[in-house]
Amino acid sequence: MIVNGETAFLLLRAKSYMASVEMELERSQKDIYAASTAAFNLAMAAELTLKHVLLSNGIEPSRTHNHAQLMKECGMNHILIPKNMRLIAIDLRTWESTARYDSGVVIMKEEVEEGYQIVKEYMAKIYEIFIDSAYEIISKKLPQKELGERTREEMVKDHLSLL
Repeated sequence: MIVNGETAFLLLRAKSYMASVEMELERSQKDIYAASTAAFNLAMAAELTLKHVLLSNGIEPSRTHNHAQLMKECGMNHILIPKNMRLIAIDLRTWESTARYDSGVVIMKEEVEEGYQIVKEYMAKIYEIFIDSAYEIISKKLPQKELGERTREEMVKDHLSLL
């Protein structure tokens, strides 16, 4: 697995988008547009996660916003994408391309919540692998006394420049 500043950037940006999905879904109780914003952010999180997966496996992802294409690139390189992720690829692409500009598109909160759970589960697995791999790199570059008190995730976030 390739762990460097670029792969870290993609995955941490994806996590940031996921945090905003949670906030927008909460707001969607009172704001009809929040579900669209959540859908767009979810699509971005999924896209950046897929690009992270490709790049961390040594494959330069194509410059596309098409989730199905990114998943196809994964498959062509023997990187398994869970079936439930593959099944929402079209929804993700649609949300990314229409949620921003098309006022005639109505995105249902329930659909976004379902997609959110799928992407969240996939991203959690990818994130755990990333944190473990990044920690191994960072722990070799720091004095032992700095490693004991904080979690692996905290150590990685605090020392991204060492990747």
